[in-house]
Amino acid sequence: MKKELFEKVVRDNQTRLFNYLLKFVRQKEDAEDLTQSVFLKFYAKMDDVEDGKELAYLYRAARNQAINYLNKKKKITSAPDFVIDNIYAPSEEEYIYMDVVKKAIVKLPPKVAMLIELQYYQKLSYKEMADTLGCSVKALESKLVRAKKRLRKIIEKEIEVSNVNMIEGVLK
Repeated sequence: MKKELFEKVVRDNQTRLFNYLLKFVRQKEDAEDLTQSVFLKFYAKMDDVEDGKELAYLYRAARNQAINYLNKKKKITSAPDFVIDNIYAPSEEEYIYMDVVKKAIVKLPPKVAMLIELQYYQKLSYKEMADTLGCSVKALESKLVRAKKRLRKIIEKEIEVSNVNMIEGVLK
């Protein structure tokens, strides 16, 4: 029974977890190694993980593995690159805004950027996010409010700088 559950969890979440880790470490081989390590830890502790909480455990373990890896490599300089996938073809103006948002997220500290990643790109519920981060839903809500404020300030500054640069470019 344990082997069947483990295989199902790996099959259902391997790609998702790999992509999540890849955004942190930016190297395919490192993300593969970390993904494997996360699943090995899960296998060793899966009897202690509550039913239905497997995904939260995997995300928390992946986050911890990525942070430990980056700390060892002394590479924590910026948040991971984020990919924005759209089903429709965005307008030129939307591309500009998407680029500004992407640049702003990269300027956030990794833990703050992770909140934005989990909510908007991984599309986790508040409950799943709270379980993943090991905090209450109320604490998560206040963290998200602060994260969004920080992101908004960076975006406003980016827009001001780009407008100034455009004006200067026209004046030259």
